Amino acid sequence: QQSPPLDEFMHAGISAAVHNLSLIYKSKKDYAKSLALLDESAKYDQLVLELAPTSPRAISNNSIGLSNRGRLLANMGKREEADQAYTAAVAASRRVVAENPKVTRYQWLLADTLKARAGHLTSVGQFAESKRSYEEAVTILDSMITRLDDRPAYAVALIQVRSALASFHSGTTHALAKRNEAAYVKALDETVESARHCSARFPRSADVAFELGKSLYERSHPDHEANRWEETGIRIAEACQIFEARVAPD
Repeated sequence: QQSPPLDEFMHAGISAAVHNLSLIYKSKKDYAKSLALLDESAKYDQLVLELAPTSPRAISNNSIGLSNRGRLLANMGKREEADQAYTAAVAASRRVVAENPKVTRYQWLLADTLKARAGHLTSVGQFAESKRSYEEAVTILDSMITRLDDRPAYAVALIQVRSALASFHSGTTHALAKRNEAAYVKALDETVESARHCSARFPRSADVAFELGKSLYERSHPDHEANRWEETGIRIAEACQIFEARVAPD
């Protein structure tokens, strides 16, 4: 007796399991094995898409798989292939957002995918496109925080993207990148401002409070480099107060 054919849910389950196994090998830096497993996972993703071509879950899972493939290929030094994977991941994320505009987790996924691709683009010296990707991610998450008051994870994502954009302007993420001091300080200030707003919006979230404290500490860096000791001390003292009172209280 023949077994019944696998449906899209079974294919999706197998894909997820193989994908997670790939991440385990990636954490062990066995990139060749991890990539082989990602390829296997992608085959099941494709089967799901063939069975349910408009399934939002299938499309979003495909985007996640492609983004992780991009990270892995970048770690292996395969930059051109990594960019192809990231580009396809962003395209899949855009599609699922366009087809499901009211589902916020897909907007979050698009912002995260743009952030991941921006980091890769910076690493290969494509600074203009990297900056655009970071800024688009910020715009998406800013809009989400304005509309939603019950998702602190989105606030954390926003602060982290703004911090990454500040790091981009600092010139420290690529050997050929030049530091733009004014843009760097401006981005740090905007990160702190955004973190304060998010902290006020989600006052009970330790994760958001942590990002606020971290943003203040990062903002102290240019002051410290310029020997502005009083400003440095004020920012670090506030960060410590936040960590002690809201992140790890007694």
